[in-house]
Amino acid sequence: MKKLITLIPVVLLSACAVTDDPSQGGLISGVYGVTSGAYDQRLETRQHNLDALRQAQQGSTLEQSELQIEKSALHVQVAQLRDYSQVLTEELEKLNTHISNQQVATQKAQQRQQSLLKKVSQLQTQAQSLLKATAQSNDQDEMKKLQQEERRLQKEVKALQEDLYVELD
Repeated sequence: MKKLITLIPVVLLSACAVTDDPSQGGLISGVYGVTSGAYDQRLETRQHNLDALRQAQQGSTLEQSELQIEKSALHVQVAQLRDYSQVLTEELEKLNTHISNQQVATQKAQQRQQSLLKKVSQLQTQAQSLLKATAQSNDQDEMKKLQQEERRLQKEVKALQEDLYVELD
């Protein structure tokens, strides 16, 4: 019976599977893991993985900071471009208004030019009629009046022509 009592623990111990995973437990596995260095190796592997994850996290944090700075810079740039676009839009509106005003002024100047040309033509016709009348008249007083009227008409024609040329410039 003594043999049987000594064999029971050996049989029981041999029936237990030995593993280096502490979560699989057991006293024998624990003693085996500590003595074989498997636990230390497992801890070292986990520590190495933890260090790699922390380093990756630091890299991600740094990258996130850089992206945040770039995002802020882009927001500033977008705001500046919007402001510049607004300035350009206002300037374009001013230019369009100026162009419209210039077109109206040009149209008025062209109408005035046509009116002045018509008046010049009428005055030239009157001056020619006076010249003919002066040539046919024998009366000295009448002749002087006609010559004065002719000079007045010529001055008026000259003034209108000057106005016309000033407006064309």
